Amino acid sequence: MVIGHWWVLVIASVGILANAKAACKGNWAKTSGGCYWFSTNTATFHEAFTSCFAKKSTLLELKGKWQEKWIRFQSLLRGYDGVWIGATDLLHEGTYVYPSNGSKIRYSNWEGRQPGGGKKENCAVLALKSAGWHDYPCKHKFHYICVKH
Repeated sequence: MVIGHWWVLVIASVGILANAKAACKGNWAKTSGGCYWFSTNTATFHEAFTSCFAKKSTLLELKGKWQEKWIRFQSLLRGYDGVWIGATDLLHEGTYVYPSNGSKIRYSNWEGRQPGGGKKENCAVLALKSAGWHDYPCKHKFHYICVKH
């Protein structure tokens, strides 16, 4: 059953990547959810957020499980260990919001006892060597993905 889901993602990704340059300018990959830019370097949460803002886009905001599966697949293809999710609880401990608009996250996939870092870990990461999200110190460096809708 799991293999079938990955197979669908492979087929979908081939089609998406084949049309990426025609639909989105430069190194942006087009999907029905918008255009995605995958970093080649790691950055702190703030650096990633600022980089996406400079590209007139937002740091990745996961809205559902299929988007998360596609992002996980694309990130694994690129050799990422983790990807910043544009969510933080810096303003109010335990309440994760998207800084792009201040809204609370609606979809989440926290792993086990996550988020569990208290005031030392305030930024969300899609951890690729595990099954879900983790909270990390915002000064840690991960790859990141910018999204244009």
